[in-house]
Amino acid sequence: MARVRHLSPPGYAPTFCKIPRSVLGPQVCNLASGLALMHGQDLKNQGVTIYTIGLGNENVAFLTQLASNTLTYYSAPTSADLRQVFQDVAEEIKLRLVQ
Repeated sequence: MARVRHLSPPGYAPTFCKIPRSVLGPQVCNLASGLALMHGQDLKNQGVTIYTIGLGNENVAFLTQLASNTLTYYSAPTSADLRQVFQDVAEEIKLRLVQ
């Protein structure tokens, strides 16, 4: 069984409950994105295709890195663009299933 390591913001103990949001927020975001990339890579290594969709002001570098390749990252500048993006992804998945 893997040992869980508690990662606290620098200067704060893992049990410190009064960590300011300005310190805790970036720590949580960094931890979450790091775990997403790590587990995403594990899935890609197993042959799973990962599609990512960025809505609006998205983090293109992160979503492109998380996606299986540059062709499985899609951008939807506005929510009105989501319908077409989902349609494009559905068609891509259908093509992969047929092949």
